Amino acid sequence: TILVKNYDKRDVFVIKFDARSLYEYAAEIEGNGKTEDTYPYFRDVRQFRNSLLLELPNGNFADTMAKCFFFDAYQFHFYTALKNSTDTRLAAIAEKSLKEVTYHLRFSSEWVVRLGDGTDESKQKMQNAIAEHWEYAGELFSPSDIEAEMIEKGIAPNIADLKDAWQKTIADTIEEATISFPLSNEKKNVSDPEVPVLSILDLGIVRDVKINADESIEILITPTYSGCPAMQMIAMNVKMEMFAQGIKNVIVTEVLSPAWTTDWMTENGKRKLNEYGIASPQNKSNEYISIEDLIVPCPICKSKNTTVISEFGSTACKSLYRCNDCLEPFDYFK
Repeated sequence: TILVKNYDKRDVFVIKFDARSLYEYAAEIEGNGKTEDTYPYFRDVRQFRNSLLLELPNGNFADTMAKCFFFDAYQFHFYTALKNSTDTRLAAIAEKSLKEVTYHLRFSSEWVVRLGDGTDESKQKMQNAIAEHWEYAGELFSPSDIEAEMIEKGIAPNIADLKDAWQKTIADTIEEATISFPLSNEKKNVSDPEVPVLSILDLGIVRDVKINADESIEILITPTYSGCPAMQMIAMNVKMEMFAQGIKNVIVTEVLSPAWTTDWMTENGKRKLNEYGIASPQNKSNEYISIEDLIVPCPICKSKNTTVISEFGSTACKSLYRCNDCLEPFDYFK
């Protein structure tokens, strides 16, 4: 069961995949007095297993829709393949379940498109959600020992073989949503030279990835401010990382419009900043608050009793503050 709250948190939807038929079949096979209720209600907590993707916090509505979309697409291709199982009972269950699974995929994919192709705020939330949850989806295609045995006997589909079809479903929807396809984990190794704890994805400076007619890979990046001296180093590091992965024909293009804002940073990136000792952005780009009135918590002791020392800190994208409680100076990422 996946609980999904809508954006204004007025309604709660409970989306259930029809597992009753599978529980009934499992009880018949195992015997020993087991019933369909044994598995959902009477198992020990440690006997439940979920993929990490489904264990993640719901977050905002875009986060929840991204999780649902990734899993729904997997379920759709899994049940489609399961119809060819050598176990006729499982094949029949798959045939029956596919209609409901198809509906779930349509529901979540439509929300991805609606948010991605909506307002600037919804687009950025959806882009961040896709990027942050992408790395957890790979686990869906790694079979356990039991699954591997069932695959070998033709009972279950080879889930590793479903990945290409799944990725195409994801890519088609992301293109319709006018957001960028997630970068691979390798590109997440490219850090900001000035704040090495942050990757370029944490910063949100990667705007798009394109495959050109000549089959070159073009990566579009936006500086945190015009003239940022780190951009040349970032571009070089991106190329080096891609070369290390065997991708030689790489173009890194700097895009100045629309201008970068701290709204593009991921929540994970903001958390990393605070843990690193740099206060993360406190307001939205469309909310003007003078630097004198802005309340910036100390990343060290969490006190809100802080004072701005200088509008510019160690770099142009930071301000210098001092905590009046722990007396430590710290940078604030503007």
